[in-house]
Amino acid sequence: MYTICIAEDEYYVQKSIEARINALHQDLVIRGCAYSGLEAEEIYYEYKPDIYFVDINMPQCSGLEFIEKIRSEDQDSKTVFIIVSGYSDYQNMRKAISVNVFDYLKKPIVPSEFVTIIENAIKEVDRLKRVSRPARREEIFFDDYLESVNNKKMSGTLVLLLQYSENSKMLEEFSQNLKELGKYMHFIFKNTEYVHVFYFQDRKIKGRFIEKSVLRAGVRILGGSVFYREMGENNMEEELRIMERMLNLRFFRKVSCKAVEEEGQPQPDMLKDMPFILLRKDQKSAEKLIRQRMLQLRENEDTELLDAFFHQFVFMAVKKYDEEEIMVPENLKRDLLLFSMVRFRDIQEVEEYLLMNIGQLFESLYQKEPTELIDKICEYIYTHYDEPLNLNALAGIFYLSPSYLSHYFKKHKSQSVVRFLEDFRLEKATEYLEKTDLPIADIAGKVGYGDGNYFAKVFRKKYNKSPSDYRKDMSK
Repeated sequence: MYTICIAEDEYYVQKSIEARINALHQDLVIRGCAYSGLEAEEIYYEYKPDIYFVDINMPQCSGLEFIEKIRSEDQDSKTVFIIVSGYSDYQNMRKAISVNVFDYLKKPIVPSEFVTIIENAIKEVDRLKRVSRPARREEIFFDDYLESVNNKKMSGTLVLLLQYSENSKMLEEFSQNLKELGKYMHFIFKNTEYVHVFYFQDRKIKGRFIEKSVLRAGVRILGGSVFYREMGENNMEEELRIMERMLNLRFFRKVSCKAVEEEGQPQPDMLKDMPFILLRKDQKSAEKLIRQRMLQLRENEDTELLDAFFHQFVFMAVKKYDEEEIMVPENLKRDLLLFSMVRFRDIQEVEEYLLMNIGQLFESLYQKEPTELIDKICEYIYTHYDEPLNLNALAGIFYLSPSYLSHYFKKHKSQSVVRFLEDFRLEKATEYLEKTDLPIADIAGKVGYGDGNYFAKVFRKKYNKSPSDYRKDMSK
């Protein structure tokens, strides 16, 4: 989970950033919002967010002054700052660099650029968190290890520590206690900080010794759980998948230390009716099915079936997006990885997450209706032509792949979406040239061209004359 704060004095811009963050459906939580430099400082010290969007121009204290103050007062800060502004200039950019601002978000916000900035910020947060604690020699990224063993069957004992917050003291003490039981490999995972796996290769460790290590490290007192397993006839990833199914036991009762002995039996398809519901585009029935299944899982306290249901939903959604040639949301891609459910604090969060994703899926399917989608795309161009739109930006707005949007638009309009946008912009430019005395550079900006020279070049190519010559001819 990544925490975010926003400091922006323009109400609608602030709400736009909030909506775009929520629409990403990633593990992003907005902790606080500020309308001035002083409020920005207050919520910084209250929440110490992972990511902070800060407007350059705010009352009482500018955004850059606020960031500079934080950098000087809190030198251990790991917050990733992103400045927000409707313009850019050399002095502001120099100042931003000097106070170690991570990125620059320009208004009006382009959806594709916003997604890229968020994704890069998340990577930077992950990097800062990794380097903020002392490096441990024995830590190995599980993905790297998996490549080296090449699906080979392994033997030994796996011990999994699940901690619900980063508690370095608990981790250090527990790992030190385990060293008394023998040499191990310590696996960490790129998609979650909550899970640490210790692998005693070719060694059987008795449960009572592991339980003793748990007690000595105060794992339960400090809010963690430990699961251990003697490996069977599986490769390493399959063994961890079996352990993963038991982690949801925490939704139903407190667990300090538990052996995982089950081999993992095939589970029934709990979403067999969903393809027909999606075909009918019946969102209410889809939501009802999810609620019914979650109620059954609550009543039965079946951790393996809960895990199966969650992953059946993810596979179903990803498959549907692929079939419809719609871009798969980033959060669903991450849900295909190991331990994707550990971020949920309770079973209610799981249900809300599934309902949110089924809603997003139906929204994408509705937007793809052939008779409506082309009109929506054109209408968006008509009302947002003055923004820095391009093929990728439009594809992101309508949850389509750029290649599909290009093919679809040309099929319905007999011209590319880029040409359609360009023609409309130039048409609006001729209106400004005929009806106003605005400078050519200002007109270029008003119709979506940030570069006046490029605007003049495109205009000349279409009308065989420069914008200023066109104005002169129209005034005769």
